Amino acid sequence: MSAIIVRIEDEYAEERKELVEYQQWPEGYLINAKSIREAILTLQEIIGVDKKTVMRNYMDAKKQRLKKYTGPMYGWDVDKNNNLIPNKDQQLIVNVMKTMYEQGVSLNRIAKTLNERNVKGAKGGKWRAHQVARTVRNDLHDRAKEFEAE
Repeated sequence: MSAIIVRIEDEYAEERKELVEYQQWPEGYLINAKSIREAILTLQEIIGVDKKTVMRNYMDAKKQRLKKYTGPMYGWDVDKNNNLIPNKDQQLIVNVMKTMYEQGVSLNRIAKTLNERNVKGAKGGKWRAHQVARTVRNDLHDRAKEFEAE
């Protein structure tokens, strides 16, 4: 069995590497990475796991724990510990979007309606159909109900 040696460089390390590197040694692998995430991706590359699958699993695990797993997300705020907290006002709009979608209203029509009513997206801009799709299909919004008792 080969050994795997991992060295994580933090943002203050003198040596900077643009990419994660790994070398095969007779004893195993030496991995240089700037983060644990990059080291895990590299390990999984070595053993032949698809990077998209790795990232999906990584994000799904964070999502399950209600931790920030992506950029700004409509309907959710993030506290100082990267915990997701439902934004009650935005969750009301998410519910309207879902209802419209379930009633057969097109994604383009929903986006147009939001824009006509000056509802800003997660990054403060206009809504597009793909953003509406990602929002209404994201099952994380169902978990906002867990916070209602608070």
